[in-house]
Amino acid sequence: MLVMLVMILAIFIDPIVEAESDHSVPGLPKALQPQQQKIVKVESKQGVQAIQEALQPQQQKIAKAESKQGVQVIQEALQPQQQKIVKVESKQGIWELQEVLRPQQKKSIAAVSGQGGPYHFGFKRSKNGSLPSIDQEGFKPLLQKHGAIFLGDTSKKELYLTFDNGYENGYTARILDVLKEKKVPAAFFVTGHYVKTQPELLKRMAAEGHLIGNHSWSHPDMTTISDAAIANELDKVKQAVAEITGQQEMKYLRPPRGIFDERVLAVSSQLGYTNVYWSVAYADWDTKQVRGAQYAYDKVMSQLHPGAVILLHSVSRDNAEALGRIIDDARKLGYEFKSLDQLQVKTY
Repeated sequence: MLVMLVMILAIFIDPIVEAESDHSVPGLPKALQPQQQKIVKVESKQGVQAIQEALQPQQQKIAKAESKQGVQVIQEALQPQQQKIVKVESKQGIWELQEVLRPQQKKSIAAVSGQGGPYHFGFKRSKNGSLPSIDQEGFKPLLQKHGAIFLGDTSKKELYLTFDNGYENGYTARILDVLKEKKVPAAFFVTGHYVKTQPELLKRMAAEGHLIGNHSWSHPDMTTISDAAIANELDKVKQAVAEITGQQEMKYLRPPRGIFDERVLAVSSQLGYTNVYWSVAYADWDTKQVRGAQYAYDKVMSQLHPGAVILLHSVSRDNAEALGRIIDDARKLGYEFKSLDQLQVKTY
């Protein structure tokens, strides 16, 4: 019988997990949260099977955790007609299953069985004007169910510009200058740290007609905290921004690091938020990697497509220097920049 991998994670497990086997196992990082992982090996008498097979919901349901002390069957994962036995081993032994199964801590094996996450948002990038895709990611039905944003109307050459502002690195004022000059609306997703340290920039964002979205107070993995804690994370940002800017409404959320599950989507939706993901992005958050404005320009322009939601990080000097040219040349290609409030058609 083939051995398929399911992931069982607890929110307070600190060691970082890597998937190891005799072969490369693509897709595993999306099922694992880096700060919570144990090193696991998936083995069978016949060799290690590709992780894609483990990700097929109809094929994997039973997880059997094996340790030197014995075996426990995870009843809630059991679907007899579809079972695949999964042995989870680590180089240092197995954490006690009871610890893993604590309801308030466990990471659902649904990450690989399609039952709701957790997921780390990812997508197949656009090339040569083609549309990006989340068909292969496993979470598309959840985004549709909860009305999250991935793409706008792909029949129209419209672009939605968004920024993540976790902290200030000296470039947001320049970004705001360019947006004002070019008359382009944007959404800025801010954290508690940003709110506390940059009140003047927040005031300017609001005064110049931009949306201020929620990126959580302390930037946690929200799949690991309670419903009440999620509400507290979001309410603190909303209230603080309202006190500083007068913006009473906050209806857009970008979960920290793009990590989410169905519960996060449901809870945030109940609180009045629309989750906003993205369809254009590149690795622009590492301030040690300064590659120049041309690099940022090329990365963004090469991915443009109708209905694109563009994610940029305001800490990037490259972004700040390339932004004006990106806007100008996108317009030359017939694109129009719009506010998230103008997004009327969601495409998946």
